[in-house]
Amino acid sequence: MLREYINNVSDTTKLRTYLNTRLLEVKTELVHLKETVKDKVLKIKLTEVLNFVKPIGANDSIKDEVLIGLMQYYQLISELKAIK
Repeated sequence: MLREYINNVSDTTKLRTYLNTRLLEVKTELVHLKETVKDKVLKIKLTEVLNFVKPIGANDSIKDEVLIGLMQYYQLISELKAIK
């Protein structure tokens, strides 16, 4: 992901497409993991996290926060799979 960011920082269309694809994958994975979690509190928190996962709009600028958030989503998925 960082390689794509570095290589395509000047080609925002390609980078936006790549990041939106990754965000969709993250959202799909989190929805799947939410269904397998038995803890009610964790399900509520995952629902809140899913509200934050949104694609980058065509007119939105790509900020570092998007990359940081995406990396945090990947970390969350990793941790949820570890407790399974």
